[in-house]
Amino acid sequence: MTGPGTGHDMDPDTVRSGAGKFPHAGDLLKQAGEALEAALAAQGACWGDDESGQAFAKDYEPAAKNCVAAFAGLDQALKDVAKAVKAAADATEGAHKEAEKVIKRQGRI
Repeated sequence: MTGPGTGHDMDPDTVRSGAGKFPHAGDLLKQAGEALEAALAAQGACWGDDESGQAFAKDYEPAAKNCVAAFAGLDQALKDVAKAVKAAADATEGAHKEAEKVIKRQGRI
């Protein structure tokens, strides 16, 4: 949908279709995060307990935990984005339909 002053072009059906892909991507990210977590757990503290191993672990362990934690909410975040994108498409389409009704009532179409 386009028009003067709209600042954007949108085909609501295309936008809704694209929004439908976000949940699947979220599921894939969730699986990737679970696989990462399992792989990290399987490796354990393979760097040793000497001075250089402790120095490595000091930075690595918190970073690894943060990385795994970052994956934890991505699936729901993408599902929330999908809902918001669909809602935006619905609102845009609704606004255009309402504007069309107003114009028809005024006899301009």
